[in-house]
Amino acid sequence: MSLIAIYWLAFVRLSLSLAPHELTILIRSQSDLYNRQFAIDLKEDILQQTHGLKPPQIYLTHETFNHGSWAITPLLVENLRKIFTSETKWLILCEDQSGVDLTALVDNLNKEDFSAEAFMGYPLMDKEATIIHHFAFFENPSWFLYPLLKAGVAITIPLLNRLLERLNNEKFSTEFFIDASHEFSLFVWNNGNGHKLTSAPYFCQQRKIGCAIYSKPYATCDNKWIPNENILFAVKTCSKFHFDRVPVIQSTWRRDVKLIRFYSDVTDSTIPTINTLIPNTEAGHCDKALSIFDLILKEISSNASLSTVKWVVLSDDDTLISVRQLQRTLSCYDSYDGDLYLGERYGYRLLSPDGFNYITGGGGIVFSLSTINKLINRCSCPTSSAPDDMIIGICLKQLGIEPIHSSLFHQARPTDYSEELLTDSPISFHKFWQIDPYEVYSKWFRNTNETEINTPTCTTRSDIDVDLSTIKHVDL
Repeated sequence: MSLIAIYWLAFVRLSLSLAPHELTILIRSQSDLYNRQFAIDLKEDILQQTHGLKPPQIYLTHETFNHGSWAITPLLVENLRKIFTSETKWLILCEDQSGVDLTALVDNLNKEDFSAEAFMGYPLMDKEATIIHHFAFFENPSWFLYPLLKAGVAITIPLLNRLLERLNNEKFSTEFFIDASHEFSLFVWNNGNGHKLTSAPYFCQQRKIGCAIYSKPYATCDNKWIPNENILFAVKTCSKFHFDRVPVIQSTWRRDVKLIRFYSDVTDSTIPTINTLIPNTEAGHCDKALSIFDLILKEISSNASLSTVKWVVLSDDDTLISVRQLQRTLSCYDSYDGDLYLGERYGYRLLSPDGFNYITGGGGIVFSLSTINKLINRCSCPTSSAPDDMIIGICLKQLGIEPIHSSLFHQARPTDYSEELLTDSPISFHKFWQIDPYEVYSKWFRNTNETEINTPTCTTRSDIDVDLSTIKHVDL
């Protein structure tokens, strides 16, 4: 081969190679002071890695999009084309606590075909049908893959264009947004007419040589813990669960709590409970929740021993909590003097202008006292049985208070989540259905809390027979 031919081939390869500016990177971010700094730092880190080359387009979702900025399909509705340039070949999705090696990302994507429809990432799967995915593929859920978003996702522009066309031409009835990764993967898969996630080895669960994007451990605040007396735990219960669920709490995480109240529909001195004077409803509990807030504020104002309370945690009577991990997490917000509304975020009708985000109640909701004051003064329930967590969410949205999401809170049981999602120390799990709650507590929380537990005998609810094929939507 002549020298001219060699130079020509080298020129062709160089002209076809991927450059950093041909990437558009979208970082899922939050607007609160603590979390948004992670996204800002990640953006700056990526820009520093360009070393004088034209940088990628980098966007933070909380700055660029509206209320659906964490769920991926609503981002498409707001039209992702507005963040692309004519040179964009790949859209990269990651999170504020992802790690990015720009050189490795460009080098690996340079080996992929950007002109084809492609959807790549680190694959997760469900070992069993799970309520958080509405029991999808209940006969064999493990075949369906969805990406670990902290490990990054790569999508080609041809595929994004197809997805945008579908959103323009098809009607979607999705109301609840729970798991952005799984729900977006279902949308891309399109009932078998689209694409499954392709596993790519350079998207990694943890940092290692050759990884382009990797999931970083959940950030802590220098091993600080806020004082226990800063938190008041408010547990919603009712008479039929006084001898069923409440003893589980009393034998586990209640031992690590200094300030706790059990609010019920009756007075029971053996626990003891505080009577809300609100009759129990089978679902919703909106009036009950607002009554609890009112009782809390009145007690704090009249009880000097509660002057240290800064946060209130509202939980169900079948919620397991790591008090120690909660203290560590809240230390990151210790400088907050205003409104705080923290937990596991869900979304409702995010494809519509009236959509909103809310903290789902089962995993526990953390409020600052100022937030509770505003709820009491400005909010009301349409019905007593309206869903309390959703009504609180829409009310706080109207007050300009956005939920702060933490992946350490969990609305469901450990078995309902992929193992890779539970590598960080969790704060909570919810539901005693078909599990031994003492065993779950011992496995996940005993080592992080201060006390040991005596484990009573507890059997799982294997007698419950559910026909999963009839389930279209499950209210968690």
